[in-house]
Amino acid sequence: MRWGTVAVFSVGIFALCLTSCRFESQAPQDRKREWQRSQAKSLAPAELSKGDNSWSIATALRVRIHVGPDYIRQRRDWQPAIEEQIKRVNEWLRRTLNVRLDIEGLEPWPREGSLGDMEAAIGALQKVDDGEGADLVIGYVGGEDATLVNFDNLGRAALLGKHMLIRAMDDESERRAIEAGLDALGTEERAELYRSRKRHKESVVFLHELGHALGALHARDKGFIMHPSYHHDMQDFAPENLELMRATIKARRESLDSKQLAASLREVLAGAHAAAWVTGDRERLEQQLSQLEAGGEAGASSAEAEPTTAEPTRPGTDLSALDEADRALFAELDGAVASGEQGKVFERIEALAERHSGVYAVQELLCRSAMQLGTTARRVRGYCKRMSELALELQ
Repeated sequence: MRWGTVAVFSVGIFALCLTSCRFESQAPQDRKREWQRSQAKSLAPAELSKGDNSWSIATALRVRIHVGPDYIRQRRDWQPAIEEQIKRVNEWLRRTLNVRLDIEGLEPWPREGSLGDMEAAIGALQKVDDGEGADLVIGYVGGEDATLVNFDNLGRAALLGKHMLIRAMDDESERRAIEAGLDALGTEERAELYRSRKRHKESVVFLHELGHALGALHARDKGFIMHPSYHHDMQDFAPENLELMRATIKARRESLDSKQLAASLREVLAGAHAAAWVTGDRERLEQQLSQLEAGGEAGASSAEAEPTTAEPTRPGTDLSALDEADRALFAELDGAVASGEQGKVFERIEALAERHSGVYAVQELLCRSAMQLGTTARRVRGYCKRMSELALELQ
């Protein structure tokens, strides 16, 4: 279903379109273009922190990568795309943690199963590759047709373990939003905004999951990479998480045993602010450390397996208020709009929106179809008013 386009990014794009559309009647095209360009700058992703590491020799982590068939279908250039992603991540890792990822294997993974079942997918990855002889085992799976922002939908990793799961980043929903909301900009400007946001999201999701594998916990501050929800302003890890990751890397570099690793991480926890992490995450790490001290293994469960109190609910993608018939109707109408047939179904969309004035996904469909009809800016603002009001409640 395509109603995932209503997440945070699309909220921003459609809201900016409501504002910029005013210039169609109030000012020349160049003024509209100037306004949209300023808005595009606000949507551009932050640069990852530069780090201050000047050491020339980095600790190498051996990585084996398994690529699922759904990822390969969505990314025909899957091999160079993954290699380029690892290269970008390595630039940050070398500068900040004096570590690099060395790919020792990159091959297709004949996995079967539900695209949305991330917990089952990481379990399947652990079965196909137990991690013997590697520091990390990474599985790539396909992305859903939705603009996902919660990290538990974007990837998965075992806390202090070897296994990570990374989704292909959603493409079409953001591309459509950029095309609709920044129509006065040049084709290359829009394309570069899309590419830069995608690169940032790919890198941040990878670093978030790698952070869990190296002991990092969910951060309360939404500006940090370890916050439970993705945002394009993310640049760095909280200092407390960097210390946990450095302690784990040091333990691996020096081949410390599990009890020595646990002691190092407990020392970091003892000197850290408990308020830096979301409720429950510190306790989960301490449970892992107790397992290590008892001679067990870390990484038995994924760090995203249980929801945290900081994990936001996204009512913008919720259709539970609709009965079964209206959910089926929504899917039909959304598919028609995506196929360019909004003119044929617009009256039915209006009726559905009237019945469900408090459901953001339905109001977004009405707004999007009105914009695609090419009606006047005044009428578009009218159709999109309720969506805009609900969007404020999602932020």
